Amino acid sequence: MHGRTTCKGKHRKDGSRVGTSYYVCGAAVTKGKAICQPIQFLQSAMDDFVMQVVGERMAVFLGKNGRATLKRLVVKELGANGRDDPRPEMSRLKARLAGIATKMDSVIDLAASSPDCKDLLTDRLGRLRDERREVESRLKELELVPVRTADPDAVVEAILEGLGDARQLFEQGTMEERKRVVRAFVDGLTVVGSKRSGRLRIKKLPVPVLLGTGSSFNMVAGGGFEPPTFGL
Repeated sequence: MHGRTTCKGKHRKDGSRVGTSYYVCGAAVTKGKAICQPIQFLQSAMDDFVMQVVGERMAVFLGKNGRATLKRLVVKELGANGRDDPRPEMSRLKARLAGIATKMDSVIDLAASSPDCKDLLTDRLGRLRDERREVESRLKELELVPVRTADPDAVVEAILEGLGDARQLFEQGTMEERKRVVRAFVDGLTVVGSKRSGRLRIKKLPVPVLLGTGSSFNMVAGGGFEPPTFGL
């Protein structure tokens, strides 16, 4: 969607023309009606709704129970991301390697004392070696996976630090500063032209780096809350 202002001939006291701002489909503007119908929506309707929701989310995190709310969400997210931690599987594979080594030693000892079973034991030893190669290959893959760890309290402090400045920027900052705060909270806005309605997707956690903290913490999958809907 692109912003566009339409002027209808009215003038202010200073002589400037009065305009109404809309959001319109970018494809319709640049490529014509054959690509998309140029449906337009009042900019104020969308902007006011987004700003209201972001303001409410910010108030929740900065309110009386904000720290506890943040801590609960951060711990939950860390738990979800912890499923990607390769270390538990690596520990299991290393234990499996140790077990394979023990079995191979036993087969070798048995082959030395039972020459009549040499062919059978050689086959068994070959299968154990194949299994060892597979486990070693998987271990090498896991060693390349980055381990993501974060201290929940440190994450909460980073977010709260950023929110303290963000509230002032949100209320008094320039347009670009306010946009940055909005992007820290908003994952996206979908508009359904035929129904003249839309749905706002809010991140589970605001992005600290967009709030100005300089933190590179990036654990903010979208869709953590029921998306608010609005009519235009």
